Amino acid sequence: MSLVLNGSSYLDGPIGNLPTVGPMSISCWVKLPISGEAWAVTLTDSSKALVDILVGVLPSGRAALSVRSLNGPPSAESATSVSANTWCHLVATIDAVDQRLMTLDGVSGQPVTDSTTPAGIDRIWFGAIGWVAPIIAFTGRIAEVGVWSRVLDATDRARLAGGAPPTALSSGLAGYYPLRADATPVMGPTLTATGAPSYDAADHPPMFQGAGRLLRGQATAAGAGAGLVQTGGALAGVAPIAGEVY
Repeated sequence: MSLVLNGSSYLDGPIGNLPTVGPMSISCWVKLPISGEAWAVTLTDSSKALVDILVGVLPSGRAALSVRSLNGPPSAESATSVSANTWCHLVATIDAVDQRLMTLDGVSGQPVTDSTTPAGIDRIWFGAIGWVAPIIAFTGRIAEVGVWSRVLDATDRARLAGGAPPTALSSGLAGYYPLRADATPVMGPTLTATGAPSYDAADHPPMFQGAGRLLRGQATAAGAGAGLVQTGGALAGVAPIAGEVY
């Protein structure tokens, strides 16, 4: 249950009500066939280059947040590198003043201080950098994208990396794209597919879906507890999915 992009496919749509300046946060799960450059979620001014917010992975393998307005500071990077063929969780945060932070699997890197604020952002992209001509920027899998109009704190970031869905952090949540069988958002603007992206029903990051509800039986400390699968209520606003354990 994840979006599969093949290097020639992507999703994009209007920015709608999603935030484009701090305070804001973007989170997603990614799984790459190799550790290398891959931009999973980008917000851009589609009329010009280098005015954007990019969340993904650098050629070095470090997860990164880049905020640019024709030029910009060095990317905020994670402390460690993304592992190939492994689900990894990314959270990028931008505060209301000048601090950017990148967190990989619950562990944050060093913050970057800069007040660069891109103006004119009008579209959101999964798997491409959407300038005048989109640059395809991702090969691999993406799942559970969330966008907030607030800065997720260390506890929030750890909860997401531990398996909580974005809807578990509902305060300030402006966009949520599960990307399980199609691009339909739980909230946020509708996206359009280009290049025939596909969806893998059998491959999804380990996460739970609310009180006593574990996605594909993956028990976590943040969910029902190690080794336990409990019964209970489903999270409001998220439909049941074949293969889940209740």
